[in-house]
Parts: sequence; structure tokens; C-alpha cells
Amino acid sequence: MSPKKIHEVSRLADYIITKCNELGVRKVIDIGAGQGYLSHILVTAGNLNVVAVECKDWNIHEANKRGAKISKYYVSNI
Repeated sequence: MSPKKIHEVSRLADYIITKCNELGVRKVIDIGAGQGYLSHILVTAGNLNVVAVECKDWNIHEANKRGAKISKYYVSNI
């Protein structure tokens, strides 16, 4: 991920997680999720339930690959 993308995603994730915690929200929808960078951070760092909606096959494929790697890490470290 580019430094610009890291900056954008981390700031937006921090904002969303803060607002969800303030409002008691545990479920969010990421419409136009792209490759799932934001969704994965919301799940792992924010402990939120996320439904990611994306229409481009390549983005879905990449998000699924990243999700599999993340799942292996979290499952093996629980």
C-alpha cells in the first residue's frame, strides 16, 4: 500500500472506530470496498463486524487473499 493510501485509510479507520465506539455501533457496511484495506482494519483494529460491498472481481480477489493471510495470523495467535 502506498504511503498516501496508508495515511488515508488509517485516518478514516480511526475516525470510524471512534464514532462507532461513541455510538455503540458494532456493524458497518463498506460500500465500494475496493481491495478491502479499510474493511480489514475495521475488523482487526476496531473489532467491528463489516460487510464489504465491491463489484470488481480483481478487487474482491485481492481482498480475499489479504483476508486469508490475516485470518491465519489471528487464528494462530489467539
